[in-house]
Amino acid sequence: MSTPPQSATTSDGVDIRYTTRGSGRDVLLIHGLTDCGATWGPIADTLAATYRVTALDLRGHGQSGDVPGHVSGDSNGEHGYRAIGMARDVVAVVAAVGIENPLVIGHSLGGIVATSYAAVGRVRGAINVDQTLQLSAFQEGLRQVEPMLRDPASFREILAAIFASMDGEVLSTEIRAEIASLRRPRQEVVLGVWSEVLDTDVAVLDARMTDVAATITAPYLSLEFVDANPHYASWLQAMLPHAVLENWPGLGHYGHRVHPDRFVQRVVDFDT
Repeated sequence: MSTPPQSATTSDGVDIRYTTRGSGRDVLLIHGLTDCGATWGPIADTLAATYRVTALDLRGHGQSGDVPGHVSGDSNGEHGYRAIGMARDVVAVVAAVGIENPLVIGHSLGGIVATSYAAVGRVRGAINVDQTLQLSAFQEGLRQVEPMLRDPASFREILAAIFASMDGEVLSTEIRAEIASLRRPRQEVVLGVWSEVLDTDVAVLDARMTDVAATITAPYLSLEFVDANPHYASWLQAMLPHAVLENWPGLGHYGHRVHPDRFVQRVVDFDT
């Protein structure tokens, strides 16, 4: 069983909620966009049979607080929802819990955050769950729906359509409903997270991720649940030569929830 939610305060003043369960070596779980720590479902409890598992709610998600100044429209607030700001959430929780040399696991947006933290923090490994690091490839599709994302009247509809297209066909109705009930789809947070992708030249985007990857020395596993881009493997290997890329096709964006036991076993195997 997990502890009641605890709080940590980031260097930029954001209240971050987290839970811990189990004992042993540390595993840190980082969720995806609009999700929360509870979205990991039974995976967290299963891992807690072997590890001390900490699952946090990123800023603007779940029970965590907002970026100071963002409600008033301060542009710094929007920037505070970018991945670099969310890496501060991880730093704060690591310090509050006393986490040492964790295995960091991030899904979707959490994959970017976990990668960013692995570049600056002391970790024994990182697992990126269904999140491309080639953000330039993501930009074109995102810009096509940008006007609808920025329109309050159509924001929720277009975001729901994006999620539905990613869920795939094998995610059960029950799990789909569970995940939907945990989502916190807030326009200011979503646009803040995606602002860097929308506003940055593609060459600059890839260069930034290359700089991040260059400092990662810990083992790195990338799990993809859709049909992999045939060029992505070579791109990732060139950027992060020791990375392992595995494709579990046809499972949809939440493939780890479709096959939680297989996912947990892969985590344990990777960690050993």
